[in-house]
Amino acid sequence: MVNGPMLLPSRHLRTGLLLVLGLGPYVSRNAIPAATVAENARIPMICPTSTHPRTTAGKDYVFRTTFTDPFQGRVLARFALEELGTQTAAVLYDVANDYNRDIARVFLEVFEAAGGQMVALESYTTGDQDFRAQLERIRNHRPGVLFLPNFDIDVIAQARQARQLGIDATFLGGDAWTPEVLGRHPELDGAFTTQHWHVGVADASPEARAFLAAYRQAYGQDPPGVSALAWDTMGLVFQAIQSAGRADPELIRDALSRIENYRGASGTITYRGTGGDPQRSAVIVQLKEGKVIFHKLVNPEPYELKGRS
Repeated sequence: MVNGPMLLPSRHLRTGLLLVLGLGPYVSRNAIPAATVAENARIPMICPTSTHPRTTAGKDYVFRTTFTDPFQGRVLARFALEELGTQTAAVLYDVANDYNRDIARVFLEVFEAAGGQMVALESYTTGDQDFRAQLERIRNHRPGVLFLPNFDIDVIAQARQARQLGIDATFLGGDAWTPEVLGRHPELDGAFTTQHWHVGVADASPEARAFLAAYRQAYGQDPPGVSALAWDTMGLVFQAIQSAGRADPELIRDALSRIENYRGASGTITYRGTGGDPQRSAVIVQLKEGKVIFHKLVNPEPYELKGRS
């Protein structure tokens, strides 16, 4: 797998070997241009962790293993209303970043469509460190939840400043949060975030238990979410190649598109009828007393919740 753009102008490498499948990149800013290259070359590509819609939009040869940003936004909006029981929400997001902006937009749309009230929608620009002006406006509306679809360094400062200003809302975040890092900050105690994986998933999944045991044996520690997605990516590839019968790009692409109810370490994955964006599970975890606690396993639409309360 690679985490940079694929610079391959055609199906054939300079050695003359046929490229039949691309794996990666991981992050969306690299996956989006790589996906265009793969699509133009008619080479199937599967990305383990790229969540941005543009990675697969309008493409027949590009797939992802993870959930999408819009799915995260829907999950968190419904979670705030149905699980946390709040009717009011506020959002503070980085307007200069597609990831932050797009998740904020979906959260807003779904929260209001489901009957909630968005009492404050505030933005900032990458590099800002003082968020008190926006947070003061948020404080005046007393939201039940404050959604921070931002990256760790910003979330830490935002949560600290919010608590200093007396905001007592429950914090919510997306998969850009690193729970093990943010859980060390007491201001974020009680926060919830969507993630790709948690060892708690293994309690209800034999596939997850097998992956967890193999990873612990190999590395002597618990796996991060990216490793679970990489494991499932390779499993999907093996199944597609086996189904295709030979290493042919068109056959592999067709085989991937027909995969249905693949049971992986990170949940159940289906591509049939969905394009390159899978119908799949997501995990909600809670930061509690410095620990990352498995809270819910969220299935695709219709919105369903399973797990520990």
